[in-house]
Amino acid sequence: MKTVEYKLGEKYAERGCALALGFFDGVHKGHRELLAKTVAEARKRGVFSAVFTFRYAGGLKGGRNMIYSEREREELLSSLGIDVCFIADFSELKNMTPEDFVKKTVVGDIGAAFASVGYNYRFGRGGEGDARKLSELMRQEGAEAFIFDAYTEGGEPVSSTRVRSSLESGRIEEANSMLGVPYFISGTVEHGRGDGKRFGFPTVNTAVEEGRVRLKSGVYLTAVKIGEKLYTGLTNAGECPSFGKRSYHAETFLLDFSDDVYGMEIKVYFLSFLREERVFSSAGELALQIEKDRAVARERMKNIKWQEIGLA
Repeated sequence: MKTVEYKLGEKYAERGCALALGFFDGVHKGHRELLAKTVAEARKRGVFSAVFTFRYAGGLKGGRNMIYSEREREELLSSLGIDVCFIADFSELKNMTPEDFVKKTVVGDIGAAFASVGYNYRFGRGGEGDARKLSELMRQEGAEAFIFDAYTEGGEPVSSTRVRSSLESGRIEEANSMLGVPYFISGTVEHGRGDGKRFGFPTVNTAVEEGRVRLKSGVYLTAVKIGEKLYTGLTNAGECPSFGKRSYHAETFLLDFSDDVYGMEIKVYFLSFLREERVFSSAGELALQIEKDRAVARERMKNIKWQEIGLA
């Protein structure tokens, strides 16, 4: 997938692309259906598929934390077959009227002949435009719009807000079901304090950037991707308070892996919540608990097949 920094007034394509509009901060099942429709429409028309979205720099509405980093969001969009991702600076477009946004940006600069949006999509100055308005304006420009109804699970619409709430509450299976793939954190393995290595169970540390949703603190069963291989992990999301608090991060003990991975890129996929984060009085007490966690992890993994996880 090609990523393009959108600038108002620059022409990117002739009329013809199929464009999905939205923030896509969770790339959940509702988003996935919308994106699949966009890709299918692009193929039917013989044009490229595209997404128009915004940088996180302007912040999420209501001060909410992002579910994925911008890079992870782009990886997910690419995995779903999107050809081009247009990323705009919200401050540059926030004062455009709905009419100008469609005429100048969607049709004029990007050249969309087809646009797809969710039922609750808002756009234009102060959110004046809605999905129905978009459809009307696209028709006026000789183009077409498709509006998706809510994708429901458990009797309620799947939304980034619901996904965020599930992650923050430790209901990881519920979040994963709405996302369509296991929630993950990716990054470069950092050097920690070395506590795990001293205590006989070396761990790998992954930073959790500011502004990102915080999983409920605790220990999770995880699948860790290193290179092209997956390993079973026990990941403590939190501050690891037993031997001096640290900033919130993900610290993972790999069950069957002992190589040096410092500086390598990894992905940590969260599969299920095992227990609350605890303060241990000694290294021995912590070691005993990790052995218990390891036994639980091995038992749970008996019922999980890697090829069925559906990793992004």
